Amino acid sequence: MAKRKFILSTEEQKELLRVYRTCKDADTRTRYQAVRLYGTGLSEAEIEQITGCSRTSLLAWCRAYRADPSQGLVDKRVGGQQFSVWK
Repeated sequence: MAKRKFILSTEEQKELLRVYRTCKDADTRTRYQAVRLYGTGLSEAEIEQITGCSRTSLLAWCRAYRADPSQGLVDKRVGGQQFSVWK
């Protein structure tokens, strides 16, 4: 089994926990929690059970966090319902 390369420092763990606790958006909170748990050594299966995320999503979130720790996990999707009026 390959050794995990994604390990968070104590400071990174504390910062992710702080942001997790103050974040209002549920999807973004899940990302913060999943990345923090993965970075502390929990298995992918345990994280999937806790957060409901897939392995693919988890690893993508870890890459996004490494690329941009301050904004990599923020939800950038555009939401809302799209209405069209038929005449």
